[in-house]
Amino acid sequence: MNLKKVILIKSLIFLIILLSYGNGLSQGDEETFSFSGVIKEISRDYQSMVVNDKKFSISHGTKVFNQKGRALKIDYLKSNLDVAIDGVRHGNAFIIKKIVVVEDRGV
Repeated sequence: MNLKKVILIKSLIFLIILLSYGNGLSQGDEETFSFSGVIKEISRDYQSMVVNDKKFSISHGTKVFNQKGRALKIDYLKSNLDVAIDGVRHGNAFIIKKIVVVEDRGV
């Protein structure tokens, strides 16, 4: 019975270490960001865009919405649109996760 307890405790410790290590790998040096402004330029393949002179990467997981929450296709994006974006910074890259096309800022 003592052998079973020792094996169980070692297994639990190993599992805790493994889970902690996995979380460390997934977090990396990522941090979230929010940014808003006007699209100055967007690549033809919709892989990147420039908003207020800052370049952002668009991934396959990037979602585009209007202010009411309705999903839009990525090809809706064009120069001179007012947008609010949320994403993650991974190293030197800014990867967009969500784009909201702002039609009325209420100014």
